[in-house]
Amino acid sequence: MRHLRVLTVALALAAFGVAQAGPLQDAEAAYMKGNYEAALRGFRPLAASGDASAQFKLGYMHNFGIGLPRDDQQALFWYRKAANQGNASAQLHLGLIFSFGDAVPIDHQQALFWYRKAAEQGNALAQFSLGSIYSSGEGVPKDDKQAASWYRKAADQGDASGQFYLGLMYSAGEGVPKDYQQAASWYRKAADQGDVSAQAKLGAMYNVGQGVTKDYQQALFWYRKAADQGDVSAQLNLGLMYNVGQGAPKDYQQAASWYRKAADQGDTLAQLNLGVLYSEGKGVPKDHQQAYFWWLLASVDGDADAIKVRDIVEKLLTPQQRASAQARARDWKPPKQ
Repeated sequence: MRHLRVLTVALALAAFGVAQAGPLQDAEAAYMKGNYEAALRGFRPLAASGDASAQFKLGYMHNFGIGLPRDDQQALFWYRKAANQGNASAQLHLGLIFSFGDAVPIDHQQALFWYRKAAEQGNALAQFSLGSIYSSGEGVPKDDKQAASWYRKAADQGDASGQFYLGLMYSAGEGVPKDYQQAASWYRKAADQGDVSAQAKLGAMYNVGQGVTKDYQQALFWYRKAADQGDVSAQLNLGLMYNVGQGAPKDYQQAASWYRKAADQGDTLAQLNLGVLYSEGKGVPKDHQQAYFWWLLASVDGDADAIKVRDIVEKLLTPQQRASAQARARDWKPPKQ
């Protein structure tokens, strides 16, 4: 489930900011200031006396090892206490625990049960999670209509992942009628929140005029947003647009730079095109050995075009140049992001 853990942390942290006075709020204030020892002193007696909010927060601190060693069993214990009292955040986190097998074996039925409890209380991440379960068919029969329904509930609350996946469903016509305008609309909502996949999709729709008026400058704008966040497809497409001069003046140096970023992530077409620029000396110094290196990588999975140009340029190299490039290709690994 896409970005689920990161989103969960962000959602749960929001539950600690309360302005009212009282023992619970004092513990929450201590937590927000990073005084975890004081926060634990406040949450423990409240949790023991049955306060559901304190039980959830104590479970959360055990779950993520905040202020004390991580203890998944204690997290499960306190989440369950709070969830049984109707605490939606605890219900969500129980769903996550059963989805990922933290402290318990993976149990999709239990995950579904707890996600639904939280979703029916309006928890946006639980709604998104239910949509993901129905979309993938994990533990339930695959049901695109149910998936779209739950994605929409999350999306209507502003959840970027729900908006993105609802856009995907409109684009594919899964669970809803195919509607590229609706897809673009939901992608835009998610993209405006910084969702990298939505930004890349929106760039692609502007590039081809699908659901929106074709606009290469808008395509370039959204591709760059996604590319700056490391999206490989957006990096490749930026390279292609600079290569041919779409949305911006032709710029081989920019094309080479973006191809390189995508190529470093293992994208075959970016590796092939970067090799072409090296072979022709466009945007980079002309270098047949570099071209050969990138085409060796691009041909690993049998790409016919890469194999063809690789075999042609190989004849222009000395045995030492070939051996050096082949050794580099054998040892090559994508750089750590």
